[in-house]
Amino acid sequence: MSKVLKIVKFLTVFVFLITLLSVYAFLPKEVSLFINDMTVEKQTFFYGVLILFCLLNFLFSSLSWFYKRIKESDPKKKHLKEWTVSLPVPINGCLIFIVAYIGIMNNADSVNPSSYAYLLYLGPLLLVIWIAAVFKILFQSPKAVA
Repeated sequence: MSKVLKIVKFLTVFVFLITLLSVYAFLPKEVSLFINDMTVEKQTFFYGVLILFCLLNFLFSSLSWFYKRIKESDPKKKHLKEWTVSLPVPINGCLIFIVAYIGIMNNADSVNPSSYAYLLYLGPLLLVIWIAAVFKILFQSPKAVA
């Protein structure tokens, strides 16, 4: 299971980089964010999102490194460790959807942004599902976890 999680985590990193680079290619010089019509320069947006992505992935990688040190004597600990190792997947997914929506919003001439508003809700939905999974692991009986 851990190899599958690593592959999925790598795929989210790859998809994020492809999304960021393709959005960056089509952005205007001034990028409009959806926070009070705030605008930033194209390069500032690119490097800011890239730094945020790297910091979040570093944080969760160090957290998963900490959990790798825990011995897996209990099935709950094993599932919690797998959950922690896979935590960057919904975070990266959330960032992918936000960057994609910002790209669509700034290219409103060719695409209607209101048709893609669901992208803003997919990221938090992924996080809610991931958090619900940890509560399921924590409150499930030990026999059901194994």
